[in-house]
Amino acid sequence: MANWKGYRITNPYGWINHPIDGNRSFHAGIDLVERHQAPIPAFIGGEVLFAGMGKSGTGLGDYGNVVFLKDTAGKGHLYAHLDSVTVSAGQKVNSGDVVGTQGATGRVTGSHLHFEVRKRTSPSFGWTQDRESGSLNPQNYVDSFTQKGKTDNYIKKIQQFVVNEGFSIAIDGIAGPKTRAGLYKVLQNELNKQYNAGLKVDGIPGPKTKAKLVNVELAATGNITKVIQALLNIAGYYQGNLDGIFGQKTLAAIKEFQKNKNLTIDGIVGPNTWSELFKI
Repeated sequence: MANWKGYRITNPYGWINHPIDGNRSFHAGIDLVERHQAPIPAFIGGEVLFAGMGKSGTGLGDYGNVVFLKDTAGKGHLYAHLDSVTVSAGQKVNSGDVVGTQGATGRVTGSHLHFEVRKRTSPSFGWTQDRESGSLNPQNYVDSFTQKGKTDNYIKKIQQFVVNEGFSIAIDGIAGPKTRAGLYKVLQNELNKQYNAGLKVDGIPGPKTKAKLVNVELAATGNITKVIQALLNIAGYYQGNLDGIFGQKTLAAIKEFQKNKNLTIDGIVGPNTWSELFKI
């Protein structure tokens, strides 16, 4: 298995055979191993929303001792199966601050850290029945956050792009519904301009919009590619420039996205890939 940030990855993010029941299921985080009771530092800083034993029905059941924090972009970070926790609810932590120790509490086969990034922090601490649509690739998200300094700065670039295309949204660094709707408006507008799609520019990717979508692949350029790059960044897959050039970095991000969504890994943004991008 690969290594990441000094840990050995024992189970990746994506579709796996569950280590306990053997069923094929979506693993919404990554399993990391250093050593039992090793200190666990926060990958990204934020506010602790919960610290302690997760209870069934709260969105934290089966995870044992957990720390759940909210970052500046509004995403939820789950540190699970901890032997102990070293922070408390309401506490602000910085990247690198120890939040607990590696353990084997909850439903596990051995000592490890299960780390998730959830798109939302409420209700139920961002837990959703569809584990795939409610989570982000934690490695990509953390790496993007680290490389850019702060994810919200990249989101502001995305929001400025939307504003520059004539659609008013707040440039606040929060990748919420209004930012995604703004990107969908840019997409609809481009489909109208380039392909005479005749779409209502309402920011809703409904059946009429989906029927007018085009396949986008390597060497494509322009605002439709830029929308794809923006959505991939929000999902934690793309860390390259928001330049509208479908190059190798965009191709690699699309392929990883397709892999984790159980799609055909062809690097082409076709109907099925578009549908998954709209779920971000």
